[in-house]
Amino acid sequence: MHLALPVPFHVTKQSRIKPGFPLRRRLFNQTSYGYCIGNGSGHLIQMMILDFSSAKMVLFKPDLPIGTADSLEWYLKRYLALLQSAGHHVRFDLPDFDNDQYKPHINYSLVTRALEREELCADVAVHGVGELSINEYLRETWLDVISKAQGFCGEPPTDLLSSCLTEIKSTWLGHLDNHFHLRFSPPHVKALCKHEVVLYITAAEVHFHHSEDFNLDPINSFENWEFAFIVDVIEEKVGASSSLRLDLSTARFCQHLSSILAQDVHIHFTHIITFLQQHYMELLTIYNMLCIYYPVGYHSGGTEAPDFDDISDDDESEWTTVKDGGSRSSGTIVWTENIKQIPLYGFDHMVAVSEVSINALFASLHKAAGCLAGWNHNKRFEGDFSNIRVKLLSGDKALVTFTIDQGYITLKNKFKHEFTSWTISYEVDIKMVDQSELQCDMTRLGFGRHEGHETRNTVKHIVLDFAHAKYVYKHSSFPGMWDKGPLSAVDKLKSLIHYMEKYLIELSWNGHNIIHSTPIFPHTHQFGWTAASFQVVSKAVVTVTNCLFEHEAPVIMVVGMTRGRPLPTQIISWGCGWVGPSRSHGTVCLSRESFLEGKLLATLELVNRRTTVVPRFPRENEQEWEVYLTTWDHHQYRKNKRCNWQRVEKTTPGWLEYAWNHRDEWSYEHEGTREEASAFSVLCQTRNQLLIPTSYSPRSMEIILRGEALLRLKGKEDKENWNKQSSAKWSVKLHVNSGPSGLRVAIVEEVHPVFDKTVSEGKWVTDTQALLEAHLPRIVDIKEVVQELKQVFEGAWQYSFAASKSYSLVGPTFTQNGDLIVQLGAFTEGSTTETITSSAASPSRPGLLNKFKSMPGYALEVQPFHTGPVSLLAASPATASPLVTPRSGDADRQFLVADGSDQDEEITDFSLKVEQPIFKTSALETDTPEPDITVAGF
Repeated sequence: MHLALPVPFHVTKQSRIKPGFPLRRRLFNQTSYGYCIGNGSGHLIQMMILDFSSAKMVLFKPDLPIGTADSLEWYLKRYLALLQSAGHHVRFDLPDFDNDQYKPHINYSLVTRALEREELCADVAVHGVGELSINEYLRETWLDVISKAQGFCGEPPTDLLSSCLTEIKSTWLGHLDNHFHLRFSPPHVKALCKHEVVLYITAAEVHFHHSEDFNLDPINSFENWEFAFIVDVIEEKVGASSSLRLDLSTARFCQHLSSILAQDVHIHFTHIITFLQQHYMELLTIYNMLCIYYPVGYHSGGTEAPDFDDISDDDESEWTTVKDGGSRSSGTIVWTENIKQIPLYGFDHMVAVSEVSINALFASLHKAAGCLAGWNHNKRFEGDFSNIRVKLLSGDKALVTFTIDQGYITLKNKFKHEFTSWTISYEVDIKMVDQSELQCDMTRLGFGRHEGHETRNTVKHIVLDFAHAKYVYKHSSFPGMWDKGPLSAVDKLKSLIHYMEKYLIELSWNGHNIIHSTPIFPHTHQFGWTAASFQVVSKAVVTVTNCLFEHEAPVIMVVGMTRGRPLPTQIISWGCGWVGPSRSHGTVCLSRESFLEGKLLATLELVNRRTTVVPRFPRENEQEWEVYLTTWDHHQYRKNKRCNWQRVEKTTPGWLEYAWNHRDEWSYEHEGTREEASAFSVLCQTRNQLLIPTSYSPRSMEIILRGEALLRLKGKEDKENWNKQSSAKWSVKLHVNSGPSGLRVAIVEEVHPVFDKTVSEGKWVTDTQALLEAHLPRIVDIKEVVQELKQVFEGAWQYSFAASKSYSLVGPTFTQNGDLIVQLGAFTEGSTTETITSSAASPSRPGLLNKFKSMPGYALEVQPFHTGPVSLLAASPATASPLVTPRSGDADRQFLVADGSDQDEEITDFSLKVEQPIFKTSALETDTPEPDITVAGF
């Protein structure tokens, strides 16, 4: 046992100095064997040892000359060291030679007079916690118990004994010898030393009755009886801090520190002491009211999690930060590794909404003033509010904190109490509700004004359930509430909670309880959500008790499916975390099936259709030996078939590779008695490649799309062989750039197919390059694809909202599995932009018609026609590609010559007619090896 003891030293009467040293002492046992004394098995010698080395200087007369106190302390410490070396720090206690239960014991704490001199117990801390902090915690605990007992925050407790800290009646415990009713003031303590405190239990009202009928007037009533108990304190570590609880089994009543009463009422006082010792301490233990300090809440002075007041809706996230020298920040490196391990658990869409995002939402809404900034109620309550702060908790709950910078409340006596910097917290449930279930003014909900959602069925909202909010005293703070005593504090708290209930209703009516909204579309919608749910995911269990300690904040995982598919029943785990670097608002995860395959690859099939050149046989009234080509999207039988991309499994690390390969080879031979044997063949081959990066780049993602088209003609006549082939290559780079306002989709440059030099053997007049060039588009145009991506990604994210605010997107990354991970950026009101390129379009090349006019062996059948741009995306008619689409009747005979020039130019259609085909006989060579397409730099 460790105690602080004053040891006075009187130097001289003339100096009038009375210094003292509080000391620690230890009681330990030493067993000796020898003569038999008493009936014990051994001889227990108890000793008290004073710890002179821990002595602390205390001056009763501090008015000493400068330097005198320091000199005196130096000499006295040397003197204490001398006493200890001489053995004078050891004092013998009562010996114990018997084994009976009536052992003599001296309780030094009960006889202490240290509290009579304030200097002896000044600045004494209990395990490092100051006396003021402990008493403030006890006051708040008492106020919480009385608020529950009187039904401030809902129904009063059914178990009356749970309110024993504030009030108790003898009838609640059964039949006692005395009938009394006690009302307690807040308990408080005085610190004796690091391990012991004096616990003061003050009975503000004491009523004694004749019977159990407490409706009758009491026979005796008293006020402000104070009972002092000396109690040991136990320290329990909570993170880097400590909580303190009383060991009530050591509680000892201290007579001389308690109230001194007249002899005629002392018998009543004794009855209450007996009750407190035999029953009340046990009740406090049963109802877990032993804690006198817990390092959490605004009154504790402990470390609070970062405040969110500095987060605004226009802050730029850490993804834009790149250190000097090009090195990546630590947050970027961690996020790069996390992306590789993000699973989607079978969901099509997942949105991780961070705690930061919710607080940024309220900070943004607070700027618009309204009831979030200030509110009054019938001139009985008025307050100016700071930003609402939210802490996400496990179990689909949140801690919501309101700070009233200044205001007033009207008490029951009609007195207006002005206050500043009051903080009140509530624990609320997080729920998902249908829009039809909202109890709010629909005209105030901004999500109804977003474009593109005309076909939605409804909207699912994630809300803070203010209707069932529970007041949390540990995270509330009311400076000045106790200035006029406990009863006044109770009245103020009751009034505040009453008006805050009205305020929470006002917030809900204005839609300020909504933290996330998801539009729900019909099952026929290709990309929008058709079902939604949510889970709160945390790395560790976060509760009201520990939420202000340092921890990784939980996230709200909003999950959904598309095209009417049912929701999986998977439980989402924390894994490596769901939120990107620094203060990211959250993360959008789109499954491979819903976006990459269901949207991006499906849209990019347009490129395959337009760049896949295929041969066809002549129709009726067409020349037999003429070469006829067309493209996939104009072919009579293939235009309704898919040109789907296929995943290439073995690819370069860091890339997803998809390919489209098509090969068409037709041959025509004839021989007979009337005609000489002759033959020719046509080979059309298309190989397109799509490369998607899987490495995280904070600023930009580059998608590479390229391809090669090959045309080869072979012939044989009069034992002479000939062949001729031409090929063209093209490459397009698509950049998805991240900026402060969100994503921007851009084409690096407009790309024209590059034709290789024609390779030929033998003599034949057909110009294969001209044929191929006539059917390939002059510009490999993917503006429809770009526009589709713009509709999805640029400006406001259209598939989920932060209540009335819209997210922007930043930092897109594909995983190796093909899922798309995008970070939620700042709130935005932006919209999509026009398709842009990094360089101007190239000048128009000479028309193909002029080239073919000079070709020998061809006759031109001229047939004028006019065509204009046609959009293949019904959702974006204003963003049509300049690719020219011929009229359907002659689609396979016309050339795609669009190059961005004047759309009203008259274009001439023509067909090729071989007047005198010449065939040379020679051995037909085997198929030319397919050219390899690789990724530059890998």
